Amino acid sequence: MTEHTVVPPLGTSIISVRNVLAFAGLYLVYYVLRALYNISPLHPLSGIPGPKLAGATYWMEFYYDVIKNGCYTKEIRKMHEKYGPIVRISPHEVHCNDISFADEIYAVGGRKRDKPVHQINGSV
Repeated sequence: MTEHTVVPPLGTSIISVRNVLAFAGLYLVYYVLRALYNISPLHPLSGIPGPKLAGATYWMEFYYDVIKNGCYTKEIRKMHEKYGPIVRISPHEVHCNDISFADEIYAVGGRKRDKPVHQINGSV
């Protein structure tokens, strides 16, 4: 009769090359699916114009801030020239350079917001 044990035999480890590669593969699949969701019509910010790469991942922001030494603000200005006054600059950020939209964004005065404050600030 064979004996079944729960404890792995001596000399084996949970951290093996196969397990690390499997975990890396699963993470890559998750990252790609998340990026596809960010630019899909199902995402709440999908209707806002802007570069697809900026809407899908944070790589564009990383590139201009780290590789190009903090030039993302200049790139945002170029995005506004190309896409208009409201631009999606990352998967969860929208940039507005038109003061006439301030009342719509911040609901000043006696107007009420249709979302709780924690959703407006992005800390859902």
